[in-house]
Amino acid sequence: MIALRREVNSLLAPYRKKVPQVPIDRLIEHIDHAVRIAGIDHVALGSDFDGISLTPVGLEDVSRIGLITQKLLQRGYAQEDIYKILGENLLRVFRIVIGN
Repeated sequence: MIALRREVNSLLAPYRKKVPQVPIDRLIEHIDHAVRIAGIDHVALGSDFDGISLTPVGLEDVSRIGLITQKLLQRGYAQEDIYKILGENLLRVFRIVIGN
């Protein structure tokens, strides 16, 4: 797995310089958009910090995931809706798919 990651990183290296790192607020804007389009019950986040090479500024690793919660609270999201986005929606769908 490590060798594969190194290979992928070497292939992507020339393109990383062309892709600007975006602020975490851009991620929050995407969440807002998804909620507007699909509804709060159909938006969920997953983390794949070991499979990506570029993260939003402020979300450099999983230890910073709480910043998403903070930003959603600042935008007026209710605690229950944040729970849905950060995992409850995913768990609900997962239970439907695999059964209770």
